[in-house]
Amino acid sequence: MKTYDFAAALHRTGGLWQAEPLSKFDPSKPHAELTSGRHSDGFVNLSMLLTDPAELSRACGHLVRKAIADFGTSPANPLTADWVIGSATGGITICH
Repeated sequence: MKTYDFAAALHRTGGLWQAEPLSKFDPSKPHAELTSGRHSDGFVNLSMLLTDPAELSRACGHLVRKAIADFGTSPANPLTADWVIGSATGGITICH
């Protein structure tokens, strides 16, 4: 099965941000300050993937193919759906 590069997809959609490594930390340069007060050289915002329906479709397709490869299909686990329901905040794009 061909793998899907989630990191590359997050880069394309603006959901993966990386600054200089912490070993070269310079507080005057952009970085993420965590709620703990510690500092991080990166940040992942998975919701940015939701802003690109085509990219999200590729990501979800990969996850479905992986589930089929890992668990197979059977009458007890057909991996089919008659209906898809999603919340208005984020779920609409995934359900599409």
